[in-house]
Amino acid sequence: MSDSQARVVTDIEEAKAFLEFQYPEIKDLTKQFLTVVAAVLAVSVTFSEKIVVFAQASKLERVLLIITWVACLMAFILGGASIFLIYNAGVSAKYTQVHSKPTPYRKRTWHAYLCLDAAGICFVLGFMLLGFPELFALLGNRLFSPKWMKLFVRQVSGAYDRRK
Repeated sequence: MSDSQARVVTDIEEAKAFLEFQYPEIKDLTKQFLTVVAAVLAVSVTFSEKIVVFAQASKLERVLLIITWVACLMAFILGGASIFLIYNAGVSAKYTQVHSKPTPYRKRTWHAYLCLDAAGICFVLGFMLLGFPELFALLGNRLFSPKWMKLFVRQVSGAYDRRK
């Protein structure tokens, strides 16, 4: 058996393993992720007046809430792109398995993983930012008051001086 024939057999076996385990698992994970992102986005939009009262909210609070929605929307879009890319990878792997010709399904899988990772980062960022308007509402202007900032700078500079 020559090297090229051995490589084709290995590609076929890898494609089969990919289709049996990796493809269905990542597809299911992505569908569940999209469900969670859609639910968080729907709940945050539905109850946005409970999170931030737009008539009374500061510009920072409104901007943070809008950034939260944009991050969740980006997570949803990237998750959708990921499921499309993993589908294309599955089609390529099936082509490799049926026709015994190598295809770039690994590269498509890697792109799907990148999209899913970016979607996860956007979702976590959006979810974290969702709590910031409430934090600002609880702390009010005390968070950015000159007295508090002076205390913060003194604490940070004192900690820096002790390290020397």
